[in-house]
Amino acid sequence: MTDMAIFHMSFSNISAGKGRSAIASAAYRSGEKLFDDKEGRHYFYARSIMPESFILTPKNSPEWASDREQLWNEVEKKDRKSNSRYAKEFNVALPVELSESEQKELLTKYVQENFVDQGMVADRHRMYEEFVAFETMIAHHDLAAAKQRMAHSLAVMNVVDAALADAGIKLG
Repeated sequence: MTDMAIFHMSFSNISAGKGRSAIASAAYRSGEKLFDDKEGRHYFYARSIMPESFILTPKNSPEWASDREQLWNEVEKKDRKSNSRYAKEFNVALPVELSESEQKELLTKYVQENFVDQGMVADRHRMYEEFVAFETMIAHHDLAAAKQRMAHSLAVMNVVDAALADAGIKLG
């Protein structure tokens, strides 16, 4: 029997109104230990296999936008309202028919064209089999689906706009 891709794509908000933290969300998805300036605590979610993780930024982004901890602390600092949306999360199952390098290329191209080229900073993560197996089993109660690779991307719009405004630069 051959493996077959399971289609899954979803979008959700990381928002203060739902009690979610941008820093905790980024720490969970990246596997990194991140410090939350507002709460004065670290977030770290240990795992045996680290996700492949990096940040893509549009032109004119401030240098700090490429630093995960600083990026998400700045996002939360600039958006203090109780209903603030810190990020839009994109979650997709990657086709098992593609090699790892093809999956990476497909994901990076999609995130670049649909988020970064539209002026958003994207914190991109590609999860590996062992980590995804747990999430997949919970979501689908299907052990056979555990080979499916997943990708998460947290995209935020206001980083470049705010940095340019702080520098007195207006676009358009």
